[in-house]
Amino acid sequence: MITRFLSFALLASLALGTPASADARIAAIHAYGDVVASPAAITAMDDGVLARTYPDKRAGLAFEEGRFSSDGAFFAFSVSQIESGDPEQVWLYDLRARNLVAATEAPKKSAVGFTISALAFGKDDTLYVSGERIDWQDQSNNRTLRVAATTAHSAEVKAFPKDADAAFAAQAAAATEDEDTITLHGDPFDVIARNRGHGVFTLSAKNRKTAKIRKIADGGWEFEHVLFDGRAKLRFGDDSGIVTVDLNGGTSRRLVVAHKRGPGRLLDQTRGGLVAYVMYGSCDPDKYGAVRGGDPQFVCFVKEP
Repeated sequence: MITRFLSFALLASLALGTPASADARIAAIHAYGDVVASPAAITAMDDGVLARTYPDKRAGLAFEEGRFSSDGAFFAFSVSQIESGDPEQVWLYDLRARNLVAATEAPKKSAVGFTISALAFGKDDTLYVSGERIDWQDQSNNRTLRVAATTAHSAEVKAFPKDADAAFAAQAAAATEDEDTITLHGDPFDVIARNRGHGVFTLSAKNRKTAKIRKIADGGWEFEHVLFDGRAKLRFGDDSGIVTVDLNGGTSRRLVVAHKRGPGRLLDQTRGGLVAYVMYGSCDPDKYGAVRGGDPQFVCFVKEP
């Protein structure tokens, strides 16, 4: 499954009532109902190796792009704030063995850096990473980075296999962007996020067959990713949970995963309804009241009931 991502956020205040627009083609999604996630349904990634690898930097690390393998057995993600604000290292997690390993080389201050541009899994669950290797001493030596990785082995490769190239191409084709709009393409729906200026965005869904547009939410920059399966299921985070919208029926619901502040970022989803997201301080909603500003990020997983 190719999950379509929006690279900007939607604010927690969701305009799910009657749209302000007078356009008769616009209809609103019905207000959603809450389903509280059982604590047993939420698991935290076992990431102790991050603290051992970056003991002085763990609290400031940020998780960027995330990808599940097609069978949901593995999860890969990029990390920033090691030496720069760009995604600069990739880690690979085996959900069954609860084993986390570095899939790419760590950046070294004033020596070598990395900019990670895309992640994709092959048919055999091999992870492929595309990016740039940066020589801080002489940037004329910068070059394309191509890595193939499993939890047992990781190495640079001269070229990607056909299935990896196809996965990267599908990701690139899943979205288009112009000056003020990002469109996630699907069938029969497209999901459209329009920048209305001053950090205000409108999220809508357009039925490609009927040209009918349904407004979903107004918002801003708080939510880092919207997840779209390319068919009719759309997910995004709000102030206490994960909102799932059925574009076919116009219904939606919120899976509550926090009692205070909701997911900082949705990362990816599987066909089976497992969602990876980021929380600050803890994945446990019952412990979230103790979270203080500056607490580290954690990758959490929750299965939609």
